[in-house]
Amino acid sequence: MAIQKLGINEFLALAAKHPVLDVRSPGEFKHAHIPGAYSLPLFTDEERKVVGTAYKQQSRQAAIKIGLDYFGGR
Repeated sequence: MAIQKLGINEFLALAAKHPVLDVRSPGEFKHAHIPGAYSLPLFTDEERKVVGTAYKQQSRQAAIKIGLDYFGGR
């Protein structure tokens, strides 16, 4: 099945019928999320901070490697 781009209204209509999983960090979810979404964070707030800092100060590749190191054990 091909990826289909949805407008916000269409997405929200589907979200009323299907679960929405939010994989952002707990802090990001707390800041703003789609009503009714379930929080299933891939990273803790601290892990997200480490990955984001590596992205800014080192490189995208370094951040991906760190993220995979965190996520791989789960």
